[in-house]
Amino acid sequence: MLVKVKNADSYYKGSLSIPETVKSIGRKALCGLSIGVVFIPSTVESIGSGAFAECQYLKSLSIPSSVKQTGTAIALGCDSLEKVMIKENSISALTKNMFAFCDRLSDIVIKSTIESIDNS
Repeated sequence: MLVKVKNADSYYKGSLSIPETVKSIGRKALCGLSIGVVFIPSTVESIGSGAFAECQYLKSLSIPSSVKQTGTAIALGCDSLEKVMIKENSISALTKNMFAFCDRLSDIVIKSTIESIDNS
């Protein structure tokens, strides 16, 4: 089984734990899922474009220090996303439309050294 979904209250449609055997979350892998919480283990090294796009119940996203590369628009259109944490020694660039159309996003904590921001 690739993912484990646990039921939660009515707002959170569930939580998802990525298994520790996963090294990469592929392009649009979880796009549109009704998840409120996702747990990304320290084994994940890359997150593909649109991996969490349109997950309308996702409230927060924490990118572990093991992630060194992300595609574009990884959380595009996540209507409920309020907080993002990019852990120390993680990605070095914020990619195009990384958190575009996340209207409730009010808190981004970047503990990593960001060398570039793609604003094209």
